[in-house]
Amino acid sequence: MTLNPFSAVAAKIYAGLFGSALALTAIQTVRINGLWFVVGLEGRLEVARTNLRDEKLGRADDRADWARQVAGAAAAKAAAERTSKEISIDAQASQAALLADNAGLRDYIAAHRLPGTAGAGTAASAGAPGDHAPGISSPASAGAFVAATEADLVTCDADYAYAAGAFEFGQKLISAGLVK
Repeated sequence: MTLNPFSAVAAKIYAGLFGSALALTAIQTVRINGLWFVVGLEGRLEVARTNLRDEKLGRADDRADWARQVAGAAAAKAAAERTSKEISIDAQASQAALLADNAGLRDYIAAHRLPGTAGAGTAASAGAPGDHAPGISSPASAGAFVAATEADLVTCDADYAYAAGAFEFGQKLISAGLVK
């Protein structure tokens, strides 16, 4: 029996071979060039990969910049705290020096104070033996001097020492640029 090249079995064999060849050709086309709707995706994929890599590098730079800014802010804060502490210590030392000098100031005031009188406009006495000030020989006019108690002088001295120390402290803060 001879095989007819156009028989049903032969047609099925030819159809199978043709289908296999067509499938193989389609696979090779996709592998080599891509399908018509896939053409250019490799380029877009490479662009997307490049953009992703650039974005990751940018994020790393942003993180490094942020870390530098945080470190700078912490250093500035520490420097400001150090400066403030130094100024505070200096102001405290100045106030302590002024308070220590108050005793000398009180002695100076006591040594140069006018002696007490019974009434204004009368001649002053020569002074008590414990008083350091000499007497006034001519009559004093009314309102020529101000009478103050020792307690008033001590209070005034303490207030002045505190105010001077506070003023110096404020000026140091301003000169250090910590306040305006």
